[in-house]
Amino acid sequence: MAKHAGDEGRALLLIDVQYDFLPPDGSLAVPDGWVILPVVRNLLMNPGIYDLIIATRVCRILPSFTPLFCSLNSIEHALL
Repeated sequence: MAKHAGDEGRALLLIDVQYDFLPPDGSLAVPDGWVILPVVRNLLMNPGIYDLIIATRVCRILPSFTPLFCSLNSIEHALL
């Protein structure tokens, strides 16, 4: 997308989209959580219309993971 003086730009923010929220097997499944997936897919079909795409996810620390592992993997996956 061409930028012009005064343009604010477009950003796509994907907040905490993860399989843990999807039924039937997600550990934090939300009823009908899968309904969001076609919407997200459609938004991602034309990445060129966005000046910035950011995806975040909350990293839940389980006993088998250390905080360092969790923070490093969250950063790696958030950078698109």
